[in-house]
Amino acid sequence: MLRALDMQAVLIDRVSADDQFDTVVADNYAASSFVADYLLDAGHKHILLHGATRISKAVRTRVDGFTTRALALQPDIQIDTLFSDDGLEAQRDSLNQYFDALESDGHPTAVFSLSQRSTLLVLSELRRRALRIPDEVALIGFDDVDWMHITWPSITAVAQPVAAMAEAAVAALLARIEGQNSGVPVQHLEACTMLVRESVEPNLSPSRRAHGDD
Repeated sequence: MLRALDMQAVLIDRVSADDQFDTVVADNYAASSFVADYLLDAGHKHILLHGATRISKAVRTRVDGFTTRALALQPDIQIDTLFSDDGLEAQRDSLNQYFDALESDGHPTAVFSLSQRSTLLVLSELRRRALRIPDEVALIGFDDVDWMHITWPSITAVAQPVAAMAEAAVAALLARIEGQNSGVPVQHLEACTMLVRESVEPNLSPSRRAHGDD
């Protein structure tokens, strides 16, 4: 529709590079690669990736970033994946069945949940099973929200650069409207930040750029 109306626009979040419009997205791939670095550096060899959706491109990119990096660092690592677009109760049942099936072989020592909803589901299941966080299972969530700061234990999370994305989008749009930029469309990738809290044994400084820069 934007193309048909010949409108200036900037596409924000959950988009791929476009041949007509500038795009602004969080660097999901790099951030998730950094999570892999962090968990493997902490000694985790069995990790669950949990997603509360199958269709989100952002979630798929996070999975790719994590698994590609983790397998490159440690080819024999065990990475389990659990994704679903079902309702809340069905997803709770799926998590329950996953942990039940692993009782004899041992549960994962870390979970990387790929959205806020996913983090809530995983946290609820770990508490129901009385699995101690982070002593028995470490937990890292993608997307940071207020409740993660104040729950116990507080949740280590990848924070998306919402303000930076908004500023980049407005700047790109104004540059197009005012004729300051008439070149090919640009994909702006904004770096995320990993906030280390109590749900993971600390092995890095409290806040690091999620693309791994010092």
